Amino acid sequence: MVSDSPQIVLGDRQALARAIDNLVANANRHAESQVVVRISRVDPSIIEVRVDDDGPGVPIADRR
Repeated sequence: MVSDSPQIVLGDRQALARAIDNLVANANRHAESQVVVRISRVDPSIIEVRVDDDGPGVPIADRR
């Protein structure tokens, strides 16, 4: 379910900001031209943050 209304997330403010900042910074470093951030409510207790870029990705051999 996607909502246009503000969502409240409980947690350590600095840790959440650092985690999202790291994801976006990594995407910016490796993207060729596009970074997309999507935030959606999965259910009443889960909010999903998805960061996608058009970079090469992690090589298959290194994914483990």
